[in-house]
Amino acid sequence: MNQATGAVFVQALAQTLKVTFDDSTAPASASWTNVASSLTPFIGNVDPIAWTDTTTGRTFAGGLENDCSLLFYTDDDGLTWTPMVDSCTAPAFDHETIGSGAYHAPTPPAATYSRAVYYCAQGVVQECATSWNGGITFNPPTLISTACTNAVGHVKVAPDGTAYVPAKNCGANQAVMVSTDNGLTWTTKKLADSTVAGGFNDPSVATTPSGWVYGSWLGSDNHARVALSKTQGTTWGPTRDLSAIAGLGTASFITAIAGDDERAAIAFLGSTKTGGFTSSFTGTWDLYVASTLDAGVTWTVTKATSDPVQRGWICTNGTTCDPLGSGGSAGRNLLDFIGIASDANGRVLVAYADGCINACTTSGPNSWTQLSSVARQTCGPSLYAALGNVEGPALACPAGPVPPTPAIKLTGTYYAHGASPVQSADLVTGFVVTGDTLTQAPPAYPVPFVALNGATQHGANSGTVWDAHWLLTSNGRTLKLDDATVTAKLWVTSAHAPGTTTLRVALYDTNAFGDIANPIAQRDVTFTGLGAPQELDVTFTHLNAMLSAGLQLYVDDRGTGDAQVLYDAAATPTGIVIS
Repeated sequence: MNQATGAVFVQALAQTLKVTFDDSTAPASASWTNVASSLTPFIGNVDPIAWTDTTTGRTFAGGLENDCSLLFYTDDDGLTWTPMVDSCTAPAFDHETIGSGAYHAPTPPAATYSRAVYYCAQGVVQECATSWNGGITFNPPTLISTACTNAVGHVKVAPDGTAYVPAKNCGANQAVMVSTDNGLTWTTKKLADSTVAGGFNDPSVATTPSGWVYGSWLGSDNHARVALSKTQGTTWGPTRDLSAIAGLGTASFITAIAGDDERAAIAFLGSTKTGGFTSSFTGTWDLYVASTLDAGVTWTVTKATSDPVQRGWICTNGTTCDPLGSGGSAGRNLLDFIGIASDANGRVLVAYADGCINACTTSGPNSWTQLSSVARQTCGPSLYAALGNVEGPALACPAGPVPPTPAIKLTGTYYAHGASPVQSADLVTGFVVTGDTLTQAPPAYPVPFVALNGATQHGANSGTVWDAHWLLTSNGRTLKLDDATVTAKLWVTSAHAPGTTTLRVALYDTNAFGDIANPIAQRDVTFTGLGAPQELDVTFTHLNAMLSAGLQLYVDDRGTGDAQVLYDAAATPTGIVIS
């Protein structure tokens, strides 16, 4: 997107479509124009691609033509075009991506253009070529990874010139390849705790003014996930499951963008049903956009489409599932990916192919189309905090920024008592014992101990069995751990006296259903049984987390059944201390 003019560019096979919006009406009206270069016509363009540099306004457009790409660039929103040559990375030739950004210091002496331009592709290897003259010609390609195979995502360049190319198939994980020397060399870094999804659903990254990186991907369960790195991909913060937040069963085609350091948006197609990638699938797909205003601690997921994008399955196995031009019933109609951009006001826009139009929007069957479409944010917070909301002159959004409800820093001592002696009604209802049902108030008569025998499962949707668990509920308020030290004070006994017993102690965020949501910290500890209750302190330091529904303490003896945790007695006050 050209942020200076407001023009959005969508490459649809041989067409380069320019979309402009008129905000004098509500909703805004859109104008679509094909501004494709007529210098050299495409024969097929089996992999269309487009990229606009938001700093210079230069748009690169074209696509794959045999083993190379036929590309052009424009500096005037498609009025005139300049051909690009050497857009090749043989033997890598498929699923190409083009992007541009600042040079990493030092700027190459041979550079004649203000920005580095990257062209990358996949094949038997993954390679990138860099242009130092604005995309007119490219240097010889460079191998970017030996650890990854295919499903290379879109190249992104941070303000400091660090270049990132994500990839899906990198052993047991997904990864991001990083270059800090303008594409001469690359380092492969694991993408958080990612697992590998099926098909060609490639991951996506977004960079921020401070060089942070939001990494997004689809896991082996086809859930959309995101994590933030402040170290150029070397280390990552906690992973957030966006599909779980929205109550979705499966996702496809994920893409990411960032504004300020703390603000980012992740778009993807989602369905409430699981599966989605075989012809027997009967669910519907919609476009969803997840956004964060607090550096990924919390995310809000919004359905961005009012009618389905697709009814039935999506095939993500490339041209093997539907030969180009043969129709869409083999699930190939939505092609390979969706795109995301933002305008000068920090408004999020998502380009996608619509496979369900006309009668399909209300009842089906699927139309198996690939109608070029753009979803445009009409209201709500901008990707840039200083700009407030994204409202246009005729829209009814509230004036000024809409800050999230302030979170309350969680500190204090909380005991696992039936009636906690240390609690504040404004913050919490105290530690309470929970089973499969979330308990919002202390039970009438607490049991004096919990036998650790692996028989208790908390939450029907958690999928994790823990022996004992206590919940510190948030009472409708968002709590936060801010560089906190949390000590779990456990009074324990062991059937092994003397003898060694191992316990796993964990802290979890909880969702609105009372199920464990995101792990915060976990540790295995051992103690020697003395035949009498003893205090076991387990301390976690430097914890940072937003707790939308509460904090949970879990204890498990790994199925051995030889330990007990005591509580609700003045002499044995199991609980936690937070500072």
